[in-house]
Amino acid sequence: MAAAEVSAVVVSDSDWSRLPDDMLIEVMRSLEIPDLLSAGAVCSSWRPAYTAVRRVRLPITDKSPCLLYSCDADADDDDVATPQQRRHLQAPPTRPRYTVGSGHGWIVTADELSNLQVINPLSGVQIDLPPVTELYNVESFTDEQGNLMYNNYEDSMPHRDDPLGFPVPYHPQRLRLFLYFRVILSCSPSAGSDCVVLLLHSPDGQLSFARIGDHCWTKCPIAANNFGISSSLYQLYH
Repeated sequence: MAAAEVSAVVVSDSDWSRLPDDMLIEVMRSLEIPDLLSAGAVCSSWRPAYTAVRRVRLPITDKSPCLLYSCDADADDDDVATPQQRRHLQAPPTRPRYTVGSGHGWIVTADELSNLQVINPLSGVQIDLPPVTELYNVESFTDEQGNLMYNNYEDSMPHRDDPLGFPVPYHPQRLRLFLYFRVILSCSPSAGSDCVVLLLHSPDGQLSFARIGDHCWTKCPIAANNFGISSSLYQLYH
């Protein structure tokens, strides 16, 4: 058997789950944060080494307050700060986006088409929420030049000619600045459909919601004499 064939057999028969912890720790120390998180999910036998490295490099829990920031508007990277230390991160795709909320280690942003996504700044995982046109008061159209535009029915009081009120046209990049007030997450989006996303938006603090994986927003009814909701907080009682 040729040497190349012997080498191929050895590699194919290797059990990577049996690598010694000291070797794993040495390798994981040199990984970028997203790669470190991916390595921790490879197999259960790697978890002790991953936990030991993460405890030192990124001591963040759900109860730890974190600040994600950049010192330079033109920089390609961000920093995340905790009460214990500061860590350098490869920037998530949030720079051209409008931030409308955060929770459980995730950030909620609106892209240049005013669609919402939840992003994990550590792992880089991104999950799309239902598109903006699935809100009851937003519709898309094209202008005379063929450009995408949105009509936002901002008036919450119904009119005889149009029960939604009068539409206000917006360029996609500007709609997000006036449509979204705040987003609240019931739990980590990694929980899938168990995570409920509450959205406060125009007109006048209307409340809509969707679960992770849904394709449309559901409008929550508000009493006729109510001028909307200014804030919201999700609390789970056991």
